[in-house]
Amino acid sequence: MFGAPGNRKRMMIVIAIAWFSQWSGNGLVTFYLTEVFKTIGITDPTIQLLINGILQIWNLAWAVTAAMLIERVGQRILFISSCVGMLVFFILQTVCAARYATTLNSSAAHAVIAFIFLFFTSYNLAFAPSIVPYTLEILPYHLRSRGVTIFLLSLYGSLIFNQYVNPVALRSIGWKYYVSLSLFV
Repeated sequence: MFGAPGNRKRMMIVIAIAWFSQWSGNGLVTFYLTEVFKTIGITDPTIQLLINGILQIWNLAWAVTAAMLIERVGQRILFISSCVGMLVFFILQTVCAARYATTLNSSAAHAVIAFIFLFFTSYNLAFAPSIVPYTLEILPYHLRSRGVTIFLLSLYGSLIFNQYVNPVALRSIGWKYYVSLSLFV
């Protein structure tokens, strides 16, 4: 798996895709959406549930659309546009969350919600429909099972971080945690 230079490069890509798919900021918003809502003043459980439900339908629609675009547009263009979009929208989400925290401006809170939707639109362009098929596509047939195992180990390692570090940081420093995460995006 790591003997030939081409295989080493493939494994670096596989591990990077696994980590980036979870460290792109989506874990923070996906797993701790209610905490994010609390940081922008949305505490009504009914409103939180409504936004979350609409967000999941939005994600499904964009993931299916992106899956149909892969052959027309190409994976490289989708991955690049996805990463650029996630970077831009996560930074804007962070700025708006900070603006709400300092001024309690409700427009900034609404902008955070809009940027969450735009962030997930970007995420769903490439990461939702493509990370597993792309992993299988770049690996030679005789390395696919081991490569997918390394992919999943990397993915679960990044999920452990999201599961145990994000809630502590969100409780401790709130919107400032977005800034530190945006440095990784």
